[in-house]
Amino acid sequence: LVEALPDPGAEVDLDALAQDIVAAQRARKAIVPGIGHPIHKPVDPRVPRLFEIARDCGFYGAYCGLVERVQRAAERVAGKPLPLNATGALGALACEMGFDWRVHLDEAWEQVGFNQPVQGNLDPVVLMAPLPVIKRRVHDVLRRAAGRPGHIFNLGHGILQHTPVDHVKAVVDMVHEYPHG
Repeated sequence: LVEALPDPGAEVDLDALAQDIVAAQRARKAIVPGIGHPIHKPVDPRVPRLFEIARDCGFYGAYCGLVERVQRAAERVAGKPLPLNATGALGALACEMGFDWRVHLDEAWEQVGFNQPVQGNLDPVVLMAPLPVIKRRVHDVLRRAAGRPGHIFNLGHGILQHTPVDHVKAVVDMVHEYPHG
């Protein structure tokens, strides 16, 4: 969302931007991150509550509006229910609060306080790389977590369609085998 909307205060046609985002993902034959859920259809019940809290706290803004428009555009193009899921809503909320996914885990954790749980993401594109590269990146995330309680390791946008299954299994093993302090 930050790449698509670097200045959330700019005068931008969010509907057109949402259509462009969906078209770009479809052209790459990629999923639209944060859209769709295998169980929650037509609505992920967590999302309305998250956005209600965001509105109450003054954090519902352009990124939340954009991700909702992306959901509607993706649904129109697919011709089937594709709900905005909690991951998509939380990503928009993180953008609203000024968190940038490109900031390293330890730096972000320092900003919010080490007493807060955090989700430390590995870019799912990394799973397309050779195993030694994947291992280096997994260990980097875990090293930055420093064994602190409250760290949740996951893939930033889920598993991409053509990700080798053996690479996914290898990541799980790497996380479990890492010396967590």
